Amino acid sequence: MKKILGIIVLGLLLSGNAYAKCQDDIELSWKIKDGFVYYEWLNKNNKKIEITAYGLMTKDEQKISNMKGGIIVAKFGRATRQYTVRDININLVEYAFYNCSYL
Repeated sequence: MKKILGIIVLGLLLSGNAYAKCQDDIELSWKIKDGFVYYEWLNKNNKKIEITAYGLMTKDEQKISNMKGGIIVAKFGRATRQYTVRDININLVEYAFYNCSYL
């Protein structure tokens, strides 16, 4: 029984990297200034990553804005974007979000 449990635990430890998420390899910083929101993504990995969507959310995780991505962050690279938020109640903004995938 101990051997089977040991094999299962070892298997889970070794397979952990196979399920790594691209969010683990991206560092996001964002700010709202002068009616615009500015995003910066930094890739901490040697794989290209595509930002497929990004935007702003409320405290209870409702999407305020949702932009289509198509942004490629090169290996160990940096990508930036900005868009206007003049027509958005920025007092409700709590979080920035993004979705990504490895290329």
